[in-house]
Amino acid sequence: MLTLLVKIRNKVGKSASRRNRRNNKCPAIIYGKNSTLPIILDNESILIINKNLILLEKSKNLYSKNKILLKIENKESVQTIIQAIQYHPFKSQIIHVDFMRI
Repeated sequence: MLTLLVKIRNKVGKSASRRNRRNNKCPAIIYGKNSTLPIILDNESILIINKNLILLEKSKNLYSKNKILLKIENKESVQTIIQAIQYHPFKSQIIHVDFMRI
């Protein structure tokens, strides 16, 4: 199981997301169980996700079979799966990740 360290995102919206991307961070969200939590992935976490997606590309249910433990600063850990990943249209760069609580 993958383990990623994440931070809570205080500012949300288009301009805040662009600012985060310029600073090599990726906005993301955790949803499920009647609540959502906006988070930020740092560059190291993005590289870990990319590396594991490349290794597991051939599996049929890529997202649903691979559990990820997100350690949120000053909060408990959350066990999730990746629901969706959005990429930049012509760069191979992740611009947003949706995690779903298990």
